[in-house]
Amino acid sequence: MAESVPNWTSILAAIKTELVAVLNSAGAAAFQSVGIGEPLGLPLGGPHAFAWYVGRRDAITSGGNRETFGNVMYAAVIQVGVFWVKQNERDTLEALDADIATIDTNIRRRFRANSTINSNLTDLEITDSQVGFGPSPGISPSIQYRALMFELILDNLEGEAISA
Repeated sequence: MAESVPNWTSILAAIKTELVAVLNSAGAAAFQSVGIGEPLGLPLGGPHAFAWYVGRRDAITSGGNRETFGNVMYAAVIQVGVFWVKQNERDTLEALDADIATIDTNIRRRFRANSTINSNLTDLEITDSQVGFGPSPGISPSIQYRALMFELILDNLEGEAISA
């Protein structure tokens, strides 16, 4: 089969489109802002969603073979992160946790409904969620965020020609 060369501009735009469409637990738009690229600074408020390319790895296949029809299979890895400014008021924590859980589920539903992300890839996987407190990447360590993080793994089973 022919090599499938992803159009990364279109893929990243499709990921952003899916994140923009995510709803929160109140049924409203989930994010104050959505960006593509590692967050090097966040405005106050939130939540803010970001997705960025972190590299590629061999595709995982049931047969353990990473070559098919003369092409190398690979998976591109996109980090997805959602950031909420830390809340100290105990009365708001239950609603915050409900919102995080709802948004986590709704992001996954959006991505799985578009499992080929703009028809440029074969399929996708989503890793387990990690939720915790900490400074956002590139942000002052004195500003604490509650973060939801997971990886979106985009499989390209006809990814790279072995020979020209």
